[in-house]
Amino acid sequence: MEIDIKRVVDKLLNFRVGFLPSGCKKYSTKSDEKAPFFSESYLYNLLGKEEARTLLALMRPVWDLAGIKREDQP
Repeated sequence: MEIDIKRVVDKLLNFRVGFLPSGCKKYSTKSDEKAPFFSESYLYNLLGKEEARTLLALMRPVWDLAGIKREDQP
């Protein structure tokens, strides 16, 4: 069975939770809840600014390997 990594990563990039867990930062808005999980607006509220930037920086090489274009990355 062959896995299409580009399709899998694309699904991860567009995955939406639909809500922010309780205890998230107070600056969250309703639009942030609908943001994709791997986006600055969602992760900033969930993790905080520095931790979110670190996670996104760690994920970018994975997206590059999968062939996801920079403009399609969060």
